[in-house]
Parts: sequence; C-alpha cells; structure tokens
Amino acid sequence: MTIYRRWSTSLASAMWLVLTLAAWVIFAPIPMGGTTAYIIVNGISMEPNFHLGDLVIVRQLSRYHVGDAVVYRNQGLGGKNVFHRIIELNLDQYVLKGDNNSWVDTYQPTQEEIIGKLWIHIPRGGRILEKVRTPLGMALSASVVGLLLVTSFLPEQKKGGNQMNRNSIWEWLRSIGGRIASLFAKKPSTGSARNPPPGRQPVDAGNSLDILFFTLGTIAFVSFILVIVSSSRPAFHTVIENIRYQHLGVFSYSASAPQGVYDANSIKSGDPIFPNLTCKVDISFNYMLIAGQLANVEGTYQPTATISDPLSGWKRTLPLQEETTFSETPLTINSKLDLCKIESMIQSFEENSSASPGVYELTISPRITVSATIKGSKLEDKFDDGLTFRYDRTQFHIIGDTENDPLNPIKSGSLGRERVEADTLSLLGLKMQIPTLRVASAIGLAVSLTGMFLLWQKLRQLSQTSQAEFIRVKFGAMLVDVQKTKLGSSKSLIDVSSIEDLAKLAERHNTMMLHEAQGSLHIYYVQAEISTYRFVLVPESPTPTDVV
Repeated sequence: MTIYRRWSTSLASAMWLVLTLAAWVIFAPIPMGGTTAYIIVNGISMEPNFHLGDLVIVRQLSRYHVGDAVVYRNQGLGGKNVFHRIIELNLDQYVLKGDNNSWVDTYQPTQEEIIGKLWIHIPRGGRILEKVRTPLGMALSASVVGLLLVTSFLPEQKKGGNQMNRNSIWEWLRSIGGRIASLFAKKPSTGSARNPPPGRQPVDAGNSLDILFFTLGTIAFVSFILVIVSSSRPAFHTVIENIRYQHLGVFSYSASAPQGVYDANSIKSGDPIFPNLTCKVDISFNYMLIAGQLANVEGTYQPTATISDPLSGWKRTLPLQEETTFSETPLTINSKLDLCKIESMIQSFEENSSASPGVYELTISPRITVSATIKGSKLEDKFDDGLTFRYDRTQFHIIGDTENDPLNPIKSGSLGRERVEADTLSLLGLKMQIPTLRVASAIGLAVSLTGMFLLWQKLRQLSQTSQAEFIRVKFGAMLVDVQKTKLGSSKSLIDVSSIEDLAKLAERHNTMMLHEAQGSLHIYYVQAEISTYRFVLVPESPTPTDVV
C-alpha cells in the first residue's frame, strides 16, 4: 500500500504557501514592510535608456556603489523622489547626476535617503499602472480578482471532502504534539474496537499527519530557499567607516593704545589697529583637536605673519616664533607682532618694484602639524587657517565672510577606516546576518527532512506490521467506527480492490468511510445514493516457523 500519495497534497500546499510568501517578500512595497518601491519616470533626465512613463522597480540595499541607478528623496525639492545615477562618493554622501544632464545634482543624499537601486525596468509600465489606478481600472481589477476567488472556491465546495477545513488552525496546532506522541506510542491490538470514551472524540491521526507534513514541508521549503539566497550572497563585506574629527581655533589680540582713542586704554580683538598709534601687538591662539577616543597627540607649531599683494601675488612671510613641539591639546600659542616691521617690508617692496598697490593683506597663521590616534586609526594633518587683516596704509582691520567668524577658524575632516562586517538580508522588515541565516536555514532544512524521513519510516513500518492501524493513520479523518451493521447484506453491495479506491469513492460522494471490526477482520463501507461499496481487510496469515 503506497504511503506518499495522501500527504503529497500537504507538501504541495506547503510549497505553494512558501512560494507565495517568497513572492510577497520580494515584491512587497516598502510602506507595507517590504523592500521594493515602484517609481514612474517623470522627465527626460535619464534618457536615452529611461523615458517618460516607464516603470522602474527599485530595491533597498545595505550599500550602494558608483554607477548604480538609484531613487532618492531630494530634500532640496521638498522630499521629491529623483531617479539618477551615482557618479561619486563624498564621505557618507552620494553625488548623483542624470544620464541626460550636463550638471551634477546639487543635493547629495545620505544612505538613509536612498530608497533603492534599480532592479527591474518596464518600458511604458508606468502608463499601464496609471490606468489601473483610475476608478474604472480599479473596478475591473477588483472584478477579475473576485472572479478568480469564486472559481477557485467552487470546486472545494463541490468536493467537500477536506476534513481539515472543519477544524480551526489553533486546534490543529494545539493538538499536533499530542497526536504525534500518540502515533509513536504503543498501539492496541488490531482486533480491538476503537470506541472512544463517552464525551470524547477519537484521535484524528490522519488529520494530524496532514498538518505535520504541511508544517515540515513548509519548514523544508523555506529553509531550502533561504539556503539558496544566503549562499548566493557574500557573508561579509568591507565597510569604509568615516571617523570624524575637528580642528578648533580661537584667535585673540591686544595692544596698548593712547588714552582717548578707544573706549579703553587698550586695543581688543575685533578693533582696527593703527600703526601710527602702536606697532606692538600681542597675538594669542588657542587650538584644540576634537575627536572620539583621541590618543597619542603630538605635533609642531610655528606662528607666522604673511604680508601680500592680492593683485600681483607678491608676499613675504615673517616667522613670529621658532618651530615648537607639543604633546597635548588644548594648546595656547602666544606671540608678538611688530606692525612697524611689516610697514618696512612694504616700503622696501614698493621702492624696489616701483609698484604702489593701494591695499595689502596680512595673515596670521599658526602653521600646526598634528598626528594622533583616533579610534585606533592614525591621523596626520595640518591646520593652517589664519586670521586675515586688510591694510590700506592707515589701519589694519579684520576681513572675513558673514557666515564664519574669522576669529574662530574651524576645520573638519574624517578618516576612512575599513571595517569588515557581516552582510545582512532584509526579510519583512527584519534584518538578518548572512552567516547566521546560513546556519539557521541549514539546520531548519536538516531537521525538517530528518523529521519527514523518520515519519515516513514509521508509516512504512506500520504499513508492514498492521494494515488496520496504517489505514486508521492514513485515512483517520474520513473514518467512522460502527458496530453490527447490516451493510454487508445489501443487495447493491460492490467490493473494491483497495482502500485507496474506497477513499476516492468517499470523496466523490462527499461522505465518510464506515469501519466495522469483526474480530481480526476489518470491513470498510462507503454508502452512496444507490450502491454500497465495501473493502475487506483480511488479516495476513502468520509466517510458519521451522520446527526443530
């Protein structure tokens, strides 16, 4: 008697369920927990490959590379979706450009602002989707789906033989453990009647096995798909981690002044300096290197004063101190500036070059070189942002833009450190690491296949030792125990050759199989409108033993 036929339907149902879930995981939109977005091209910036009205399907990835065509949210356009191509990486931001554009996008999105990378391109697919979104298109689509649902349910209503539909899913799952245990427990003799105690329903072993095969099949198919997906992707990838740091400087200066010229008897930071009033100016510069996990800071500094002609390019540099080393920050650098010496350098330039520029620029620079360790990565950098004065032969006054304070120069930077991390796969909003997924899917596949093999062996053994018990396990959902019936004396009695044929007749006539035990003899009936069908299970004769 074949073992696999009945439960092949459960395995097929499990396969279709897994395929349906896999299709949902692949194509589910992002707002519904998926990783896919559907974008209609609206413009000509990506021609000649992408045209107005095309549909592009993009998928979220853990990282993107130069050359990828992606959709991102352009906050400069009010969060509008833009479909362009990555042409450059700028630290943790992406530089993009349309294939048909001659300019680069001014907005540079981050990883979180990229919706996804191009996956599928459907020419004119957006026009079709727009028609489906109309009221008439939605009505037609709903009609087609409803028609398919109705036609798919009609055959099930006609057969009416699926007993699994009569139990709730919760009852199935709750009874699986007990029914599996009862299957492997010691069975009573085949000649005993199976009459359950009053008020208690008989154990439906066939229904339990349907659920068990369906569950194991689902686990096996899911695990198999995950094994393929996880094996096709690299387990680890290299990530460039941007370690940020910042140079912070604060300039200040002071000088004495005659009484009555300034509010106080001294010149303070921000005030213009008149060489006719004073030539000696005290310059102070406070420096700090800011970073996380900063260690091993060391470097050198040498403040300088550079006078230059912005028109001709002439310049002279005057060191204010000897080069000095330092081993920690914050650092304070104090130096003295002689403006009369600066004027002497200007006069010498004009006399020898016969040039007479109207305006000069004086830049005070700390000229700092620094090395340090930031989060275990080595930093080698310079900080040379200075304080610039304009000299119009009368006074020195600070120049600078309105956005940045010239007295507080700031310079930011980052270190690109390579780090190896596990690749991830997003499933229904959950991110799973590929190495973990490989192990879990392999274990799931092994456990489910082992479970089905052991169950098949148990059923095979049962079919060889007790045909009556095997029939009860296999067709328990369709069996009803009866006693002392007169069905065997019916004039319209028809004998069938196998229990499988009797089960097919029961399903065809939408009825149950009646089981009558007469000692060691088991008789199964199916009552139709006109005829009664019978299958008699004759016990096998014991194998004779040798007599010594």
